[in-house]
Amino acid sequence: KEAVLGDIIATIQKEQNAIIRDVPNKNMIVQGVAGSGKTTVALHRISYLLYNYEDKYKPSEFCIIGSSDVLLNYISSGLPELDVNHVSQMRMDLFLPYLMGRAWKKKFQIVPDHPDAPVKCRLAFARKLEEFLARWKERCLCLDEIRDPEIGVILSRENMEDTRDRNPGLSLLQLEKLLNAYSHLYDIARDVTVDGQNFPATATYYLRDENYLISKKHVLSAVEQHEYVYFHLTSHLEKHELQTMIDAARQDGLRKVHPSKEHMFSYITLIVLADTIDPEALRLIRKTRIRKNYLLTLHGWMEFRLAAMETSSNRFFSNSAGRETKKILVSNFLSGSRSQTPLRRKKYERSN
Repeated sequence: KEAVLGDIIATIQKEQNAIIRDVPNKNMIVQGVAGSGKTTVALHRISYLLYNYEDKYKPSEFCIIGSSDVLLNYISSGLPELDVNHVSQMRMDLFLPYLMGRAWKKKFQIVPDHPDAPVKCRLAFARKLEEFLARWKERCLCLDEIRDPEIGVILSRENMEDTRDRNPGLSLLQLEKLLNAYSHLYDIARDVTVDGQNFPATATYYLRDENYLISKKHVLSAVEQHEYVYFHLTSHLEKHELQTMIDAARQDGLRKVHPSKEHMFSYITLIVLADTIDPEALRLIRKTRIRKNYLLTLHGWMEFRLAAMETSSNRFFSNSAGRETKKILVSNFLSGSRSQTPLRRKKYERSN
């Protein structure tokens, strides 16, 4: 094994070297398949930190946690080659009681397991718990038809069930809260498929201001303002998925824009609600710039707004055109009251 470890040390790659020499004052997770050199990187990083930051760290302050004594013995065999000694080692099953006994003994007490505790570690219990949670979720959602006495069916049970089935791992609370805010001024459509991409909902805003001479039959001037909003739900937003949804929303929105001398502007807006957002997707959000002028803006212009909420951290992001949309998200999800903040639209005047 010493020969194997020595061979690995001699073939450290550029990416591994960058991890070894990274600054010490941060947490780090190194992931890789078996045999990719994770152990070698960890050993070299310990050696690097002790050599370059000897005034800050001592070998006794390091601890290697492993799953078995065999693994720990293998790791420890490579430390002397790197001139590293007196580094502590501990199995995971011993490390946790050690922490509890040292750090928590003043607040907590370790008690024997309940006789029925082993049952909760079995697959049968996990399946029973999953069935219970599914029944409880069905009971709490209460997906019954929503009907207005005058309008009729606003939201059918089948539509709500389909939205839930398409997004099994997500809570629909954020989406429903946001749609309620938009519904004051926008026409809401559910379960919309655009170029093969499904959006759980879309919202359309249409405003036409007219100036009359004596009566409505004689229109002196008119100005139209439109916005087409597309909502997307996902558990983890990645760059490729985001680009796909941007393209689908942009292409469908452009088909709805009808430039004319009365057309002032149209916004095409994509709102994403995601549990987590990949850093590459965040960069795409911030750098997205899509704008189109029609006849040098004489027939208006179009701009693409993009805003996202990371629901697990309550963080909000947008491109430069989507700052107003980002404010809508913040006001509806971070406001002090539980009620939704209705949207208010600004009126614009055409610039000369």
